[in-house]
Amino acid sequence: MHNMGVLLGICAVAAHQRLEYDPALPLSQLDEETLMFDDFMRKKLKDFKWRNRYCFARTFFLTKILRNVRKYEANSPYVSENTVFSNLRRILENNKLHPHPSAKYFLGVDLNQGAAKSGNVVEAFSKIPEVAEKIKDLKVLSIGPRTEGELYAFFAHGFEMKNIQGVDLFSYSPKITPADMHDLPFEDNSFNVVMMGWCIAYSDNKYLAASEAARVLVDGGYLIVGVSYSPKSNEQIIKERGYLIGSEERLTSLKLVAQLFGDRLENVKILKARDDGTKRPQQNGQIILMARVKKREKSMADKMVAQRQQQRDKALADSKAQDPKAKTDEPNPTAAA
Repeated sequence: MHNMGVLLGICAVAAHQRLEYDPALPLSQLDEETLMFDDFMRKKLKDFKWRNRYCFARTFFLTKILRNVRKYEANSPYVSENTVFSNLRRILENNKLHPHPSAKYFLGVDLNQGAAKSGNVVEAFSKIPEVAEKIKDLKVLSIGPRTEGELYAFFAHGFEMKNIQGVDLFSYSPKITPADMHDLPFEDNSFNVVMMGWCIAYSDNKYLAASEAARVLVDGGYLIVGVSYSPKSNEQIIKERGYLIGSEERLTSLKLVAQLFGDRLENVKILKARDDGTKRPQQNGQIILMARVKKREKSMADKMVAQRQQQRDKALADSKAQDPKAKTDEPNPTAAA
């Protein structure tokens, strides 16, 4: 049954590629067929099973046939170690590295490509009346989507694919640009919606990542943030996995997440949250919030970014003074991949 779904997904990929790129099709026919196909695809892709199969087929086509895997080449001093390695395994199998405990592969590609968790959040967001009214015109930036699943979840729930852009440290998709969330390659006020779905945990400078997300949003734009938390200590995770997932600084409460954006957040809607950040969580869980972002000339969060930068510069200077040969560009996020 799964193989049949994969074959149907591959056929859909081929059809979509033809509609998007075939120069032999008359423009009128292309527009009509594209609209009909998009309407059909939206209905199908709302179903996670269909979206997962379709995205798996695209991933297989782009990685195994076109071999279109790219990485962000510049070293980022703020990306936690093993970020690329840990996330790339959820797309492609690599027997030489630590196996992911929950990944299941078919023909070397992870079977989970549909972004179920993100899809549920996007569905809830799309039903907000003020969003639904202008959904066709909203420009969306997905930060750290890992797969195309999150992008197609936005498409399935009414957003136009031409208005959806992804960025990640690696990409196999023409819809996802290799980039660093601490230095986004976009002008100010470029997007109406920014989704940071389970990516900010990998940052060693979370205030800067939050500031960049706010910078590219229009005034009053929509911000969606997702964070997972665990009762396990960093030491326990390293013992079980062989490495630390994300940065050493953990986000374990709604308060800690909201603090990253300072006084920019308005009209906050909480989907899931843990309010007590003073104690270690007793079980795994999620923190998911939606908010409008208000642009402010002198935001409290901006001050925190500057303070963190000064602290880092001082730490690097002290390290260099103690050891002139010490590297100043660590960690290298691509080293483990």
